[in-house]
Parts: sequence; C-alpha cells; structure tokens
Amino acid sequence: MSAEKTNQSWGGRFSEPVDAFVARFTASVEFDKRLYRHDIMGSIAHATMLAEAGVLTLEERDAIESGLREIQAEIEAGTFEWRVDLEDVHMNIEARLTDRIGVTGKKLHTGRSRNDQVATDIRLWLRDEIDLILAEITRLQQGLLEQAEREAETIMPGFTHLQTAQPVTFGHHLLAWFEMLSRDYERLVDCRKRTNRMPLGSAALAGTTYPIQRETTCRLLGFEAVGGNSLDGVSDRDFAIEFCAAASLAMMHLSRFSEELVLWTGLLTLMKGQPLAYNKDNQEDKEPLFDAADTLRDSLRAFADMIPAIKPKTAIMREAALRGFSTATDLADYLVRKGLPFRDCHEIVGHAVKYGVETGKDLAEMSLDELRRFSDQIEQDVFAVLTLEGSVNARDHIGGTAPAQVRAAVLRGKQLLATR
Repeated sequence: MSAEKTNQSWGGRFSEPVDAFVARFTASVEFDKRLYRHDIMGSIAHATMLAEAGVLTLEERDAIESGLREIQAEIEAGTFEWRVDLEDVHMNIEARLTDRIGVTGKKLHTGRSRNDQVATDIRLWLRDEIDLILAEITRLQQGLLEQAEREAETIMPGFTHLQTAQPVTFGHHLLAWFEMLSRDYERLVDCRKRTNRMPLGSAALAGTTYPIQRETTCRLLGFEAVGGNSLDGVSDRDFAIEFCAAASLAMMHLSRFSEELVLWTGLLTLMKGQPLAYNKDNQEDKEPLFDAADTLRDSLRAFADMIPAIKPKTAIMREAALRGFSTATDLADYLVRKGLPFRDCHEIVGHAVKYGVETGKDLAEMSLDELRRFSDQIEQDVFAVLTLEGSVNARDHIGGTAPAQVRAAVLRGKQLLATR
C-alpha cells in the first residue's frame, strides 16, 4: 500500500488507491486551510488535557506541542506543503506532525474525531472573526459620531418616497446609520455567545470511552460552556447560519448607506435540513461562512476609512432643503396648535403650497398677508417655524433632528462605545 494511501483518514478500508478525481472532489483543504491556527490551538489544548488525564505522558505532550508550533511557523512562512490527497487542514497538519515527531504524532487524535475537531475549529475561527468585525463596527461608529458632531447644525432635506419631505440636519441623518450599526453590534455579540460553546469531546457522534476532561479543554480554549449533547455537538451549524443572517443585515445597512451616497453624488447610472449527526454536507458550511465574514469585515473597514473623508456641501444641501416646501408640515402643526382640526389644517397648507408653486415662492418667502389669505389664524410668529432652522429646532426631543438633540445623541453614542 502506498504512503499516500496510508496517510488518508480511512487508512486500510480500501484495497485500491482512491481515484484522484474523487480525492479532489471530497477535499476541502483549499479553503479550510485558513483554519490552521485554530486547529493547532485546539490540538495543543487537547494534548494538554490528555496529559492531565494520564492518556499522554508529559514528554509526549511537550513533543506534540513543540511540533505543532513548528508546523504553524512553517505555514506562516509559506513553506508548508498542502496536499489535496490528505483532504483537509486537520489531516495535513496531523500527517506533518507525524513526519516530524514520529509515532507520538499519531497519539494526538486519541479521544476525538475529525467531526468534533472541525466543529471546534470553526467556532474558534468565527469567534475571532466576530471580534474583528465588532472592532470595525466600533471604528465606523466612532467616525459617524465625529461627523455627526461636526454637522449637528448642517441642514439638508429629509426624504420620503425620494421626495423632499422635511428639513433635517446632516448630523441627525448620520446618527441613523449609527443606530443601525448598534443593532448589528448587538446581534453579533449575541451570536458570539452561542458560537462560544465547545463541541470538542463529542468525538464522532457519541462521545468517547477515554477519560477526557472536557472542562479542562473548555477552559484552555476560552469557551464559555461545554456542549451538552454529542450528537448536537458535531452536527450543529446554527451559529454559522445565525452569523450569516446577522452579516446579511449588516451588509444590507451598508448597502443602504451606499445607495444614499450614490444619490447624493448623482451617480444614478451605477448598477447595483439534514439528519443527526455529522454528514458530508457539513463540509459545505465553510466557504459561504468564510466569504460572509471576509466580505463584512472588509466592507466595514472600507466604510470606516471613508467616513472621515465625507465633506458635505452645506450650501447645496441647504438649497435642496428649501425646495419642495419642506416646512409644509410645520405650517400644519402651527395651525393645529392654534386650535384648528388637523384635516382643515392639511387643506389650508395644500392651498398655500399650490400658491407657492404658482408664484415660485417657498412658504417662508411669502408675506404675512399672503399667508393670511389661507387662514386668519396665521400670525407673525409663523415665520419662526417656517424657516429651516425653526423647523429642525422644533424637533427637540430624544431621537429628533434638533441640533441640541443631535449633540446629546452623539454624547450617548460616545458613552456606549466607551463601555465596549
């Protein structure tokens, strides 16, 4: 039997060499080799636990740990040879370990299976990815807070159905993105809790007869809890699906932000169930999971780098806010406060806007006599609410667009980030 054949995980189960095409088809090493660091981390913890349990000697544990660290150095130096015939990252590392330290390398797999090994590696990897992504979200939010504070009084048009609705401040608009990212942050923190549970010790699906100490491995790897069921331990990918869902929401938020940047800059031509326990299908979880994490982290990094470079053209934004009778709602609210029924106020404002369209005048540009043609309840104090500044300042409540509220929201945001 060839050396390549004996190195495969199924060892002596077949009398004929496995066809090269089948080997390539079943191999996952081309994408799961990025798990190498977490695979080595898990193996060192597993060897440490086996030594404490008396399954390995201290000398064997030290040889395994030293060999694994040397292999990690090879991988990071780019001198490690990844072999497709060894299927995956786990077998590649184990085979190289055996080459380096001899038969002791084969003892590393005692009390575990590739099923619980890969489930552990993915969780360790995703835990680190979530931490990196959370850091990028925080960096992006810090940039938004800084911009919002600078632009707390910069007026721009607010839109509904892509039509000018009411004036808002640019700072207030930026804080909407801060809120979306806060929800993304919370979702990922919550996802991390369920990711950070250890399946190692589940073995193939039913546990192991060796005297393993799962609590020890759990502590060494920084997991919050030991998985409670071996079948679930090797087959669960809820955490990966949950992460991809959270990543999709975060990317949707960045997509909305991108769409607004497109609209603001005028570039409108831009196009824009399996049974228990482990099954081969579980191997297909890695590529979309890796891609989701890479795409989200890289996108957040790009946005965080971009935010400080955004420079609003305040004069143009103000002119845009003056178009479209954006203070019409303020006139209606003014009349309601005078005691008129809302429906009547709505009709009055409609007539005033029609007149403005005919004469080319915004509501704030009309004289008091012109405005009183539509209601004798209108007095000189109406102009305090018809100006853009009056309109935004009137929204002086939590979550409102008033500059004072924008600054208060920025302060709350800074306090939130300081607790992370």
